[in-house]
Amino acid sequence: MRNAIICATGSGRLAIELRWVREVITLAHVTPVPTAPAVILGVTHLGGGIVPVIDAQPAADGLRRRARAGDSAVVIESGEARAAVWVSAVKEVITLRESGGAVTDARGGAVVMVSGSDLLARATQAVSLAAGIGVDGGP
Repeated sequence: MRNAIICATGSGRLAIELRWVREVITLAHVTPVPTAPAVILGVTHLGGGIVPVIDAQPAADGLRRRARAGDSAVVIESGEARAAVWVSAVKEVITLRESGGAVTDARGGAVVMVSGSDLLARATQAVSLAAGIGVDGGP
């Protein structure tokens, strides 16, 4: 069993384990980053710093969705890595069941569990690529 937050996204529902979640926010201004990969919807100011706004489930057609002021996001964090995961809505906080690799909610509905560490790694890599530096800090 895992405690998770269930969110609606542009392409369905996803669950993020609560150990990665720091807060749920309403986005202020989101600045697009034209050269960033599609996973990065832009950047926003949060708690004295700039954080990437990421799309946990980028569109299959490769088109970038637009995050706007007033949209919801779930802030995830691990160590010094932090990102805002764009969501359409937060649905509930729940304990999920796992059986045979499938994750289900209390009503037995399938839920896509996304790893906070994977999301942060994708965001870090995408930001590094957009900035023109290697993930290890080198060119």
